[in-house]
Amino acid sequence: MKIIHDWIKRGKNYHVGTAIFNVISKNEDLKSLFRRGANPQSQVILEKELLSFLEKSPVSIIKTELVSEEIPDSDDKVLSAIRNKWLPLYQRMNYLRHELDKYSGNEKEMIDIRKPMAFEILELEQSCQDLWDKADEYKKTGKIPDLEPSEEDAQFTVPECPLDKAKAIENAKRNIRRNRKKIDEDAKNVTAAMLYRKYRDFYFRLTGEQYKEKK
Repeated sequence: MKIIHDWIKRGKNYHVGTAIFNVISKNEDLKSLFRRGANPQSQVILEKELLSFLEKSPVSIIKTELVSEEIPDSDDKVLSAIRNKWLPLYQRMNYLRHELDKYSGNEKEMIDIRKPMAFEILELEQSCQDLWDKADEYKKTGKIPDLEPSEEDAQFTVPECPLDKAKAIENAKRNIRRNRKKIDEDAKNVTAAMLYRKYRDFYFRLTGEQYKEKK
């Protein structure tokens, strides 16, 4: 299983390993154990469990252990962008799952056909889970850590000088329009959606008014 081989090659990071385990296993007791944090015992158990999956048929893992939920539609532009990025991955994953059923049997030819599809499904499942995690983090905190500009960034600090404040307002308006255009061009652009929201919030802090979109 490529995702586990890659995890081993990259140093067996505990948090990455638990993320993989959460996707490919239904063992809630071990998931609860791993959530308590890394220690020598949990690291050993995690490695043992993930290595055991290398001995399993990836097809059997997919058919018995993987469960995916849909990211719902949302009027929020950030959540909408995350969903638009997630949807083609989810559709491809389900298509491959359906294709697996066409190649049943234990003949070598059938196994050779199923194996690459099974590996791709597992990788797509992890990608879908990563996007789910981003959506959950955004809903909880309003931020996506790897995309969020620093709160201390001077461009999001309300200036005291009236002239500087006027310039900041114009800059915010430009960036709202710029990122709105990027979203219109690519509905999967999560970064643009996040900046669009950020600059709209900044415009409100500068003016006390909501930015009005031009039709």
